Amino acid sequence: MTKIQSTRPRLRLPVIPYKLGIIKQRFDVATERSFDVQAGPLMDFPKGRTKGHTYTVPLEWIEYMQKLMTPEAWSWWKRPYMLMVNRRHKYDDLDPSDQEECQFENIMLPCNFIAIDQMTSTHGRVVGRMNTHDTRRLNPSKNNWFYEPYLFWKASMHNNEGLVRNVGQGFDVYTPVIRQRPEQWALLADIEFFPILPFAVEYEGRTEEVTGYCLLGASVLGHTATRDIPLRLCTTPREVIHPTNWHLDTLPVIPGKML
Repeated sequence: MTKIQSTRPRLRLPVIPYKLGIIKQRFDVATERSFDVQAGPLMDFPKGRTKGHTYTVPLEWIEYMQKLMTPEAWSWWKRPYMLMVNRRHKYDDLDPSDQEECQFENIMLPCNFIAIDQMTSTHGRVVGRMNTHDTRRLNPSKNNWFYEPYLFWKASMHNNEGLVRNVGQGFDVYTPVIRQRPEQWALLADIEFFPILPFAVEYEGRTEEVTGYCLLGASVLGHTATRDIPLRLCTTPREVIHPTNWHLDTLPVIPGKML
């Protein structure tokens, strides 16, 4: 019997339609402790270096975040004055009588991918979702750090030598890139941008033109006419593989386990 070959095309990863980069490590953080949480400022406007205003995060977003983490990671993340949250709030079950809305710090998390849709000579506007976004339209199994790593940042720690590790007791802690008005801007100097498209790479004995970038967790793939070519593979702790001459200097966050 003749075997019929399937004509269905192989599934391709979506090309990210923005200027992509990776947030550089901050080697000025861990000066007194052996490891410290990495964070950098985001601005409300494309000027200066001062961190922008805090912004309100509705209950619907809080509930969505909880679906992305283990109970242990969630317990670490939601503590007031820890990384993103800057005060006690009514969603913290340690103090249910407190009726304050949750407020996020306006910060970015190093070693994560970042998408920019507008630039000045010094700043880039960060792509993210509004805090008023209807989270009912999101699916935790699809809209998460692994499949949208430029829209969900992973928390990490590092030391003065640049070693990157997970926060807490090795927790996979994720924070969505969300904001309220006006906008979020990052200093261009804090970003290592991906090489400009298009470009040619040689992979598996063939030279192909990469016309777009695809992201999957901490890995980067190049979109060509026929396939997605791995440009940077980071699938296990400490793994950083560049199968072609394409290269990023900034280390990635530790690849996380998705629920």
